[in-house]
Amino acid sequence: MFRRIIDFFTGRRKSLPDYANPGRDNEDVVVSRDGNPDYYRLDEDGSTTMEAAIERAIAEIDTFIEVLQHPRISQQGFSVKKPFPYTMESGDTGYEHIWLNDIVYRDGTFIGSVGNDPVDVQGLRLNDEASVEKTEISDWMYVDDGVLVGGYTLRVLRDRMSAMERMELDEMLPFRVE
Repeated sequence: MFRRIIDFFTGRRKSLPDYANPGRDNEDVVVSRDGNPDYYRLDEDGSTTMEAAIERAIAEIDTFIEVLQHPRISQQGFSVKKPFPYTMESGDTGYEHIWLNDIVYRDGTFIGSVGNDPVDVQGLRLNDEASVEKTEISDWMYVDDGVLVGGYTLRVLRDRMSAMERMELDEMLPFRVE
């Protein structure tokens, strides 16, 4: 069940709603890739909202770790998002945020498998093992009794969709976003 949401947001699903609709009010850039996730470069407003989502995820990471280490039977699909650095065309450092699945947590570090083939990060592939310090995550998520917990950056992207896109997405999801 949870793998389907990871697949949706990491792009293994091919029948996604059209997020790059030219009629949208924002200036997000969406790179569509067959068999991989749509890759979002958010406009200034989206970037600010995304930064707030990341700050919230970091602030609540200890709660996530507690649940990860002592999950109830209704809790599954634990993932964290890591910002992988890459060199942009300008020479500046950019970050591609990628979900790590099937995670474990030890000594302040999450270890998991890369959830999709990166767009900008060279030498990293789907299912490669990667790690991220708890202070460096950009999001976390799991499903509890059919409801998404965390996933703050996913919520930002969902909130930026039109009402029709949100409805299409919600119909595909194996859980509720409340």
